[in-house]
Amino acid sequence: AEYMGENAVFYWTFDSEKPHLKMLRHLPPKQVFAVTAWADSKWIFSGGRDKRIITWKRDGAVLCKHNTGSYVMSLTATSDRSFLASGHLNGKIQIWKINPRGKIGHFKSYNRAHADSVLCLRYSSDNHLLLSGGGDHDVNLWTDSPTSYYTRCAGKLQHTFKGHSDAISGVLVTDDMRLYVSCSLDKTARIYDAKTKRTLHTLKHACPVTAVVQGGPHLYTGCQNDIFQWSLQGQQLAQLAGHTGIVRSLAYTAGKLVSASSDKTVKIWKVNAEKADRKKADREKAGRPLGRATNEPPSKKQKLW
Repeated sequence: AEYMGENAVFYWTFDSEKPHLKMLRHLPPKQVFAVTAWADSKWIFSGGRDKRIITWKRDGAVLCKHNTGSYVMSLTATSDRSFLASGHLNGKIQIWKINPRGKIGHFKSYNRAHADSVLCLRYSSDNHLLLSGGGDHDVNLWTDSPTSYYTRCAGKLQHTFKGHSDAISGVLVTDDMRLYVSCSLDKTARIYDAKTKRTLHTLKHACPVTAVVQGGPHLYTGCQNDIFQWSLQGQQLAQLAGHTGIVRSLAYTAGKLVSASSDKTVKIWKVNAEKADRKKADREKAGRPLGRATNEPPSKKQKLW
């Protein structure tokens, strides 16, 4: 699922350049800011400028709608399908309980999570940690209370990571939970040690960094036109060229990297981890686009790489 900065949510499959579904239920004007889903789940969650979170079925039907009171800037869900977290323009984080039928109910709020908009959120693989990034340049770490299942998402602020000098555009907890990662419009991404909370590596770019994702043993960052592959030790391994606009979001699944850009395309890349050990002259070939999807009508010029 993907959003294109307009009044629609698009649902794609890997085997077609056309959207499988185009879902229109948010109120105009252009304003869908966030989408999250599970690969094997029945539900898709979206939020935006109309201050609503919409739960969709895979067939495009609306399951439920909730008014949150503020622009929905970011969304993330726990892997056990129990909770959804939303980040808002007013600096608030709201936690929603997901019932077995996919409907959500308000559970908890962090009313002063950030001094500015909450632009990105990500749960850890064990669902006990939540990272948030804001327009206030801070990355906040939230953790649960271990005494009760229902206080899992009702934790307190554990740490604030400082160092960025512009808005935070992406955060993640690595799969092994040993590292935290953030990226920012200040042209850097940072890797932090989970135990010491110290910055281990600063990944410098020539342009604002707008997205970050982990794919196996590597990190991928997106900025103007290009995607960069990095080792978890902070070494740049490859540069993937192909977009002609800002790379707005990245996702990784089953050996495929998916990127969405302001050039109105979604690209699917086959990433070969073994090629990351080649010499620098060969590293730019570590990924290649498998296909391209666009929200524009298909033409004879469109092709699959």
